[in-house]
Amino acid sequence: MRLEFLGLELDTVAMEARLPQEKLEILKEIITEWHSKRKSTLCEFQELIGYLLFVAQVIPCSCTFICRIIDFSMTFTSPRSAHTIPAYACSDINWWLMFSHQWNGVCLITPQRQTLHIFTDTSGADNKGIGGIFNEQWFAS
Repeated sequence: MRLEFLGLELDTVAMEARLPQEKLEILKEIITEWHSKRKSTLCEFQELIGYLLFVAQVIPCSCTFICRIIDFSMTFTSPRSAHTIPAYACSDINWWLMFSHQWNGVCLITPQRQTLHIFTDTSGADNKGIGGIFNEQWFAS
């Protein structure tokens, strides 16, 4: 079954989440334009960040390549002032450029992994010891 939800295509039979082709083309256009920019205003950067966060919903591990762009956006003191884009933000934009031109827009939906609850504690001073609980089992020393 395929459905569009919040601008993304979800296919529950193939277990895939897709960025629609027109949105993938928009991503390529935006990133190609940003690749040649040397200066930007805060408002322009916020628009870029917003779109990258949207597409990151279906691109595994892509949030890593948004963090430094967000870090740079936090250096602005005025929304209208223009700043030179630093090398670290340019390198993240370069990653997006290379990735967007090679990616087919499809992300596999992986089943949720089992959650493990592990608790540990240590004590110091004269009486040193450790202890922990994993599921129903515990240990101490």
